[in-house]
Amino acid sequence: MEKRALASLAWMWLGIAIFWGCENAFVAMYFSNPLINPDTNSVGFFVSILVALSAIANVIGMWISGPASDACRSKLGRRKPYIILGGVLSGSIMMLFPIVKLFPTTMDKLIAAIIIDCSMSFCGDLLTGPRFALLIEITTPNERATVNGILNIPNMVGMAFPVVIAGLSTSIVFMDSFFYIGGTVIIVSTVTSTLFIKEPPVCEQQGTFREYFRKAFSMVNYRKNKAFYRSLVGVALLAMGGCVFYPFLLPFITYYVNISGLTFVISVGSILLISVAVQIPLGKISDKHGRRSIFKILLPLGTILLASVYFIQPGAFLLLVLIGGPAITLYFSLKILVQAWMEDLCPADQKATMFIYNTIADVLMMAPGALIGGLLLFAINQGPYHPIIFVAGAAIMASSLFIFIKTPDTIKKQGGKSEIIFKGGLSTDYHNLYDDKNIT
Repeated sequence: MEKRALASLAWMWLGIAIFWGCENAFVAMYFSNPLINPDTNSVGFFVSILVALSAIANVIGMWISGPASDACRSKLGRRKPYIILGGVLSGSIMMLFPIVKLFPTTMDKLIAAIIIDCSMSFCGDLLTGPRFALLIEITTPNERATVNGILNIPNMVGMAFPVVIAGLSTSIVFMDSFFYIGGTVIIVSTVTSTLFIKEPPVCEQQGTFREYFRKAFSMVNYRKNKAFYRSLVGVALLAMGGCVFYPFLLPFITYYVNISGLTFVISVGSILLISVAVQIPLGKISDKHGRRSIFKILLPLGTILLASVYFIQPGAFLLLVLIGGPAITLYFSLKILVQAWMEDLCPADQKATMFIYNTIADVLMMAPGALIGGLLLFAINQGPYHPIIFVAGAAIMASSLFIFIKTPDTIKKQGGKSEIIFKGGLSTDYHNLYDDKNIT
């Protein structure tokens, strides 16, 4: 992969990560602030509503942009117009979020937050399908997990920027500033990064929006791409389990473990550094030895460590880093590995249209996952946050093993070399892997 293209993707990923980091961190922190929401027992429930509704807006945005990008005939290319459009609109709307505090009642604030958050989530995901389709088009399977690992560094740095800073202050004015920062950065990064990436030529028989949209639901398409469709269930289970605890992670550290200020910055920073340090090595191992064999090791380890967070007591800074760090590391490593796996399986002629279903399966599960977490916290009623959500999340994530254990690998190591057995969704080995005589 060209260094200029990789650097441009990294800059794009950084800006987008800062945007989503600000959205994830400060929308939740906003409604954890007593000045916005005096009723602390309703915090988890309010946050779960915001996460659930914004997830639906995410899905609608992706559903539109995927087939639209595949069908696009712009002189700029198929991917760049939607990357730029999504970046400019989402960033502009994010800068409106601070007006939430101007509404008189808590319910008015919640309604305003829902409207703005859903709008910026919708626009933010207009660029999701196109940017991942662009990534698939300019990478090969035997470098894809490594590239995903490299891109996860700016992604983690971008997510860490608002996440780590969030612990320094809980004032409304302080949080407002990050909505302006996140909005500005995504606009600048998406517009400038597209200038240095050359899109590959379009496919010879480019279809229309309607054709691509309908094709995704056809039985013929399912038969040709069974591996991709079946694996969406595993993606959904991983996402649902993660969203039982992840939306509540920062408030859990702040209000349950009772860590704030410099200690918060050190603990969260350490957890993120541990995660970033292992992404590229794990990606290279996956590109060399295949996806499934690595997955079968990472999933049990990751879920055991996540469940172990239950034993972290208030004030246990060292345990938070020693258990939470590896747990979050393996959680993100699983997501990167599965993402590369799904990119390998994605059909060549409909990359944006089909890969959005991977992202939709991921994002859509934010709704039930966050609601499960919120309802658990509400039912236990032992303060706004409790570590039981990590146990529940780990159990749901572990169930994805039953799906991915049956998903064929896309890379096999033979004679000391890694052999690509899937190319663009279909492979020469497809009939042998599935033994399905109905596939033509």
